[in-house]
Amino acid sequence: MSNILISGGSGMIGRHLISHFNDRGHKPAFLSRSGSIKGIDAKGFKWDPYNRSIDESAFRDTDVLVNLAGAGIADERWTEKRKLEIHDSRIKTTKFLAEYLKDQQIHLKTVVSASAIGYYGDSGDEMMTENDNAGNNFLSKVCEDWEQEALKFKDVCDNLIILRLGIVLAKEGGALPETLNKAFFGVASYLGDGSQYYSWIHIDDLSSMFSFVIENSISGTYNAVAPNPVTNKAFTRSIKQNSRKVIAALPAPGFAIRLVLGEMSTMVLDTQRCSSEKIEKSGFAFNYNDVDSALSDLL
Repeated sequence: MSNILISGGSGMIGRHLISHFNDRGHKPAFLSRSGSIKGIDAKGFKWDPYNRSIDESAFRDTDVLVNLAGAGIADERWTEKRKLEIHDSRIKTTKFLAEYLKDQQIHLKTVVSASAIGYYGDSGDEMMTENDNAGNNFLSKVCEDWEQEALKFKDVCDNLIILRLGIVLAKEGGALPETLNKAFFGVASYLGDGSQYYSWIHIDDLSSMFSFVIENSISGTYNAVAPNPVTNKAFTRSIKQNSRKVIAALPAPGFAIRLVLGEMSTMVLDTQRCSSEKIEKSGFAFNYNDVDSALSDLL
């Protein structure tokens, strides 16, 4: 059993992890501005990373830190102000945590720090591995800076894991509810020509991956994606097949998406085709290897 402290525990992934860790016999806790999250079965501690303050008792019995903190990248249009918030909410919080642990001479067994497959930028049809370089767009730069700050955790833990998260499929949030909510009159749209690849992961497999790397003392950087990336068109058709709500899949022109979303359109029009081979070779087994089984379970 590990005592696991989570930054960013109020989000969809954080809530799932708290429930999952409880089921696995671990003891999760979380950091939040208020020190409490409604409906969460875990102890909370107050922190304010921007003012560099934290409840001194938060790390008293902690073995593992899970670092998820960061503003939602799809919550608002990307103005320059919002882009700065997306960047700083990840880099400044990670920097504060690493420096706090070092200053207080706190040494943890494991730190798991989130990143995203946005690291690779628009990679076309190439299958990206953890050895590939960062891309050159906004999200690539955010992820690259985020990971550089996370590497400082090496000084304060035995095992550092960076998980580059793919598109997380869950009922409660993320891409799936967003897609279904936009399916007006039973019509879901694939985006542009629909040929761009999406690397995805079922929320249950993602939660299991977090506990796997913690329980097996694994270190390194891993793509947190399922073994079979799909094109946007195939993803939309699978939603149609597995949802009673959606009866047709039609295109949404790329130029219209760029007009509406601006730079933010790279989130849905760029390709990230990422390999899961490294995490599988470490011994991790997926329950949902293909998008049809994942969507069948969720829908």
